[in-house]
Amino acid sequence: NIHSLHNVIFYSGNDLTSVNLIAHSDLVIGKHSTVLDEALIANKDVLYHDSEDFISSMGYLKQYESLIVKTFDDLLFKTKEILEKKDVFYQRYSKEKLDYIQDYLTNQGIIGSQKKIVEIIEKYIKNIN
Repeated sequence: NIHSLHNVIFYSGNDLTSVNLIAHSDLVIGKHSTVLDEALIANKDVLYHDSEDFISSMGYLKQYESLIVKTFDDLLFKTKEILEKKDVFYQRYSKEKLDYIQDYLTNQGIIGSQKKIVEIIEKYIKNIN
């Protein structure tokens, strides 16, 4: 029974928001969602859980493989490397994270650009045709 675990707390307060959780996190792990995008914009480390190869099949995310985890062993390794902020993996992870933020989530680092969103959609549509 999960309720009997001492290291698990269920919080149901009204002030529980993704922004508050992100603000207090060193690493955010989840499925591809706006919550992870918010975490990246807030300069938090993220890992995309993708055991079903959903985001790994998206052209624009394939090149950022250090941000994606597919197995428990991969999750364990990357979590440790990111939290310890050391070694070659973390250097590659940091570069890929920055590139992803600049290339897809912002307009060269400027947050909230409609123009960048339109450019990405147009580029995607051209690649489909």
